Amino acid sequence: MTAGRTGFPGLNELQTKYGEKGFAVIGVQCNQFGLQNNEAEKESLNILKYVRPGDGYEPNFDLYGAVRANGEGAEPLYTWLKEALPEPKESGIDIPGGRYLTDTKPVTLAGEVCGKTDVKWNFEKFLIGKDGQPLARFQPRHDLDDIAAEIEKAL
Repeated sequence: MTAGRTGFPGLNELQTKYGEKGFAVIGVQCNQFGLQNNEAEKESLNILKYVRPGDGYEPNFDLYGAVRANGEGAEPLYTWLKEALPEPKESGIDIPGGRYLTDTKPVTLAGEVCGKTDVKWNFEKFLIGKDGQPLARFQPRHDLDDIAAEIEKAL
C-alpha cells in the first residue's frame, strides 16, 4: 500500500486489495468544497482519466454523481453517517474547519461555516461494517495504511 495516497488512486488500491474479501469502495462526489466537482456527471470519468488525477486513471469502484454532504438538502446517507460518527479519527493531518458551499451557482455563490460534525472536505471517508453499521470516519488525508488496518479488522 502506498502511504499517504488517499485520493482516487488510493481508493483504487483499497478496492484492489480488499475487493475479493467482500469490501467495496463507493465514491460519492460533492461540489460543496471549493467547486472541485462542478462538471456534469457524464464528464466525471473523462476528467478523472485525462485531468485530475489524469494519466489514464479509471476508478475500479462505483462512483456516483455529486450530492450535498452538508446543510439543507444534504444526502440522507451523509446525515446518517454524521449522526453515527460525529467526528473523524485523529490522524495528525487535519483539514481545519472552514466553509462549505450551500449554493454553487456562480451568480449566487453562498456558503456556511462548517459545524463540528460536518464533512470538512472532499475525500473524507466512512467505513461501514458488514452489518451496515458505521465503524469509523477518516479525515480527507488520513494515512491509507491506517485505513487499511481498520478495514482488515472489519473483515
